[in-house]
Amino acid sequence: MTNYNLPSCCLCSGVQQEWGEKPQHLPARPLLRFCFPVRTNLNLTLLLKASLMELSQMATTHRNGVRQSSSSRAPQRKGQMPLGEEWLKDFLSEMLAVEKGGVKLYEKALRELEHPELEQKLSDFLRQTERHVELCTEMLEAAAGDPNYQSPGAEAADHKAEGLLSTQVPAELTDLNNVENLVLAETKDHWDWDMLASVAPKIAEPELKRMASKAIREVRKQEQAHLNWNEQTLTKLAMEMATQPPERETAEEAESME
Repeated sequence: MTNYNLPSCCLCSGVQQEWGEKPQHLPARPLLRFCFPVRTNLNLTLLLKASLMELSQMATTHRNGVRQSSSSRAPQRKGQMPLGEEWLKDFLSEMLAVEKGGVKLYEKALRELEHPELEQKLSDFLRQTERHVELCTEMLEAAAGDPNYQSPGAEAADHKAEGLLSTQVPAELTDLNNVENLVLAETKDHWDWDMLASVAPKIAEPELKRMASKAIREVRKQEQAHLNWNEQTLTKLAMEMATQPPERETAEEAESME
């Protein structure tokens, strides 16, 4: 084999002293093989393989650790945070107050009604709202042990209902105002029952959870129907007002006909 003369350098001199031989040099080979003897190349290869294997093991360990960490956190994400008992008690109290206010608003609308064609629906919705009061009372009693408990949200709902009930309008706006009040009340009612449906699966107490689920199945479609009908009726009454000629013009027309 042809021997090549190497330039004098510390690295090559150290290799020659260590192995007692001149390093083999193959110009067409990579730099590592150009600078070191065969045995050194073999050792470096083994060292690189060992390092790569170690890095691979570290990466695998890291991935496994991430999987284990994710799996250990999964039950917490699935179950999420438990539902606060105090929050649920306060929310049911507020729902009850809103339903009671709805009963009063339907009673007022029927008492002052100027459009007899609306009486049947208003009466049906009143009966259903009274049933909603019963359901909310039962749930509140199960959650708080006291159906007369009133949360701050319930007190606020009472004040809002009283404000709607005490509003005074001209006679020609009576039905329009009463139905508008019902739209406001039913919007809140509808949201309340949707919210209860969202949190019901998190209720810890089994009997209360069963009661809430049953009530939701009975009420949600009714609440949607209440809201839709009142909104449509409000639009109808408003259009009636918009297309009705002023009383002065009507009186002038009557006089001209005489």
